[in-house]
Amino acid sequence: MLFALIATSGLGDKKLIKGLIAMGLGLLISMIGSDSIQGINRLTFGFFELMDGIDFVVVAIGVFGLSEVLILIEEKAKKSEEYKGKIPFRELFPTVKQILR
Repeated sequence: MLFALIATSGLGDKKLIKGLIAMGLGLLISMIGSDSIQGINRLTFGFFELMDGIDFVVVAIGVFGLSEVLILIEEKAKKSEEYKGKIPFRELFPTVKQILR
């Protein structure tokens, strides 16, 4: 099982450390909840809501939302690089449409 996890983490990117970190975070999230064999609560930190674990749908939506935020940040950084510190004079003032709004 360990070999399968390491091999899977190595397939994602050229840098192995990123895959290993992603694998570690995935394993850490999957450990939250009660142990099915002994019934001991793991990583719940006293919250009753975490005793059932974290639902897969919630994690998938969270990862999707996080990726969208990172994409927007990257696009904004590219847009600011286009100006290279120079802002066009026309953009300093609001448009008529913005004033009327």
